[in-house]
Amino acid sequence: RKEWATTSMRDIYLYPTVARLAKHLSVAEELTTATNEPVLTRQASNLVYWTCGAAQLLFYALYSYVALWAINDGLNWVYDALDEPLQLYIRCVVLSAGVFFGMSGFAVAAKWVLVGRWKAEAFPIWGLRYYRFWVVKTLIRTAPVVLFRGSPLYSLYLQLLGTRIGKNVVIESRAVPVCTDLISIGDRTILRKESLILGYRAQAGYIHTGPLTIGRDAFVGVGCTLDIDTAIGDGGQLGHSSSLQRGQSIPDGEHWHGSPAVPTTADYC
Repeated sequence: RKEWATTSMRDIYLYPTVARLAKHLSVAEELTTATNEPVLTRQASNLVYWTCGAAQLLFYALYSYVALWAINDGLNWVYDALDEPLQLYIRCVVLSAGVFFGMSGFAVAAKWVLVGRWKAEAFPIWGLRYYRFWVVKTLIRTAPVVLFRGSPLYSLYLQLLGTRIGKNVVIESRAVPVCTDLISIGDRTILRKESLILGYRAQAGYIHTGPLTIGRDAFVGVGCTLDIDTAIGDGGQLGHSSSLQRGQSIPDGEHWHGSPAVPTTADYC
């Protein structure tokens, strides 16, 4: 039913009896998210769907072949120095550094060549635009530098991809942001593990991209999700396992929690 569309676990706790919950659901609530725009819908044809799938499979095959070829040649080069321990060590270091910086650098270069700068827009899933989006997403998430999440090196990687990141920022989230040019993070902000700041959403056959802004000295808790077109002000906090839905913003210095998030007095850091 329409009046149940925004019901969440918070409502169950706030209205623990069936009578109180029924009374609550009978009253239309004012939505806190800005979703006045019409929702685009699209059903891709079988031809488009299978063509995109074949192109994805081809990309996997080519990328795997090139990677295995490069590693195989590199290992052969290393094995040529088995009788010279010092030379063997140097070649191992060179090969490891080459793979690390080569794959990471290739991901950055591919992003700028295939996409350029991300913009706030909507494009259909399974089309050519989506295919380029998918290739870039795959490359930047499989780069070995991702293993250093939470370090300055990882922040530098995101900056090279276009993210605006301030000083002394700590990003521990496992999911690598994709639409990096639309994301801005202020100085001394902390993003805990399992938080999602992707810069895009998939809905009704379309990929929607949009800005995501986090101010200075902010805190995003474990397992949080920030949708597109959201913001956290300077000194703002979003509690663990909470979400900011499209159109929501946390004012400077305020603490929010829940899904969708609402103000709270709890301090999370």
